[in-house]
Amino acid sequence: MAVAQQLRTQRQQIKFHIVGDGPDLGQLKHAVDKAGLNKAFNFHGWLNKRELAALLQQQIHCVLLPSIYEGLPLAFLESVYRGKPVICSNLPFVNDYNLPAYMRFNPHRSSSIAECIRQFPKAYRQQDMREIQHQVLQINSTDQFDSDIGSAFAALFAEAEKFA
Repeated sequence: MAVAQQLRTQRQQIKFHIVGDGPDLGQLKHAVDKAGLNKAFNFHGWLNKRELAALLQQQIHCVLLPSIYEGLPLAFLESVYRGKPVICSNLPFVNDYNLPAYMRFNPHRSSSIAECIRQFPKAYRQQDMREIQHQVLQINSTDQFDSDIGSAFAALFAEAEKFA
């Protein structure tokens, strides 16, 4: 909420599309209404894969992931697979995908999130997105999974043989 208020104060016309129907949805809708930010938010509720794909393709320029506790959000993978840039919390997983600094923010500071959103259009490079997509596909491919799990089992068996 504070992010939307800061952006409005800076005369930034940003539309937040909220997807999902989690337990905090009612509180968020109430807070948006109370703050007079209804024009800045569009609540979609739960969407199936086809509806989500259409929304991402037709209305979303980039995806904001302000997660504080997630390991690797599925929304990150889904957005990147669909070619949508992601601005996200500076959580440990972002290091695996080499996200540039302009796509990261401190989730505990609304000013950091607002500044990241504000600067994004000027800083964004399509080449960065292609590199992130490549990293996502490389790290999350079934071949890579098979290789990683094979290495893990080989190491486990090697360690077990020491005790045999």
